[in-house]
Amino acid sequence: MGLINKIIVYTDYPSNSLSIDQLKSNLNNLGFSIISRGNIYDFLDLDEYELINISSKFSQTLIPDISEEITNLSNPINEASKQHVLLKGSNKDHKTLYDGFWLQRIFHNILFNRIPEECTDQHLHIIITGRLFCTYEVKRYHARVVLTGCPALISTSGIVEAPARPREFYLLKAGFLQSGKDLEELDEIYEGKFIKYDDERITDIVSSYIFQSILYKFSGTGFCEDDSCCQYNSHWQEEVIRLQQKGKFCSNCKSMLDSIRNLT
Repeated sequence: MGLINKIIVYTDYPSNSLSIDQLKSNLNNLGFSIISRGNIYDFLDLDEYELINISSKFSQTLIPDISEEITNLSNPINEASKQHVLLKGSNKDHKTLYDGFWLQRIFHNILFNRIPEECTDQHLHIIITGRLFCTYEVKRYHARVVLTGCPALISTSGIVEAPARPREFYLLKAGFLQSGKDLEELDEIYEGKFIKYDDERITDIVSSYIFQSILYKFSGTGFCEDDSCCQYNSHWQEEVIRLQQKGKFCSNCKSMLDSIRNLT
């Protein structure tokens, strides 16, 4: 178990509905405080050359084929791909896929080069991003919500895209497409049963994933196996709403959080 002195949160153009003030309040309610540094690029005060260099690296993490893993970042970069991932407003295309582990490494290098004294076991850095990142498992990439580690990454786009919608939704969707019906009508039928972009529930859901990052930093454990706990690895939108947004901690996770709070 490790001692966490600081929990530091940055943003990378996440959902417009994310409220950092509410996020702080949610953590304060369980005895934790966070330092918010706002937009990570503004905080690091990167010059134009550094921004272009980082954007170029991001472009190499783009996934062209979900069945092929990116094993290095040495591929040539064309101007079009650079423009595609320029940092300002880069979250507008929610369907763009990034290799999460490579993205995490790039962010780690950025932080280590700027604030090496804070890249220690006593600091937990969390970046809440609008980028939709994936990890390669079982012969293909899969969209993710959170990557624990240094720094932890939480994707507000991943909250929308990674957990599946109700099974019936996909059956009806096929029928809607076949008949040429407007898919917005289908969204209205299932209103409230899945998370949308800029959903007002985003902040509470992100809070649960922040606690997941804290628990991992403290104990090295993954998701909770208790399917009634808000730290459970939800695969369905209905689970995200029931657990990550509205759920409670199981006794084991609550006990660990109490231990962490007493050490911080």
